[in-house]
Amino acid sequence: MDKINYIVDRLWDFIEMYLTKITFFMDKIISPLDVLGPGFVIFFLAFITVLFTRVMGKIYTTKRYRELEKDYEHWQALRKEALKHDDREKGKRLARNIDSAKLNQAFYDYFIEGFLKNLLTNVLPILLMLSYVMTAYSPAELADRFNRQYVFFIATGGPTPMPVGTMFWFVISVLCSFMIFAGLKFLYKKYFLKINNGKL
Repeated sequence: MDKINYIVDRLWDFIEMYLTKITFFMDKIISPLDVLGPGFVIFFLAFITVLFTRVMGKIYTTKRYRELEKDYEHWQALRKEALKHDDREKGKRLARNIDSAKLNQAFYDYFIEGFLKNLLTNVLPILLMLSYVMTAYSPAELADRFNRQYVFFIATGGPTPMPVGTMFWFVISVLCSFMIFAGLKFLYKKYFLKINNGKL
């Protein structure tokens, strides 16, 4: 048990050391943008993170994921062919046999691998950036660097404005960034591809 605790402690020390180095490196890169205010910097970091997830989601894939995708598509195509059988009842029985024998397992394996890929390329980068932002723009850091403990405030029409915190603004920035990329993708498909195909 002591050996396991020692290994875990050493692993955590290693992780903490590299996280500290990464945080220091990020601070050096981002600090010149502080003149634009914490709201802009946090939005910029969220936007860059979402851009990274979009690119990684497109280019990163594992050999196992590609193999499972092919396997799933193969059994899915066989199931569709079985349903086209002249004898509808026999076709349904064949489809059920394919489901129970191969397709269900193929879908499960493909889904799990895709879920893990999504965690690695989408969720993990956002969580890591959130962790950095919460540390670099904590209320104490905001007070030290910007003389206030909030990112900015929103006028509510009442006597006191509503302060916007770091985590809330980061989440809103991530959602807005996803919406921006979705809008750009829509415009690209609707106009740019049509122009290239000579439809406009």
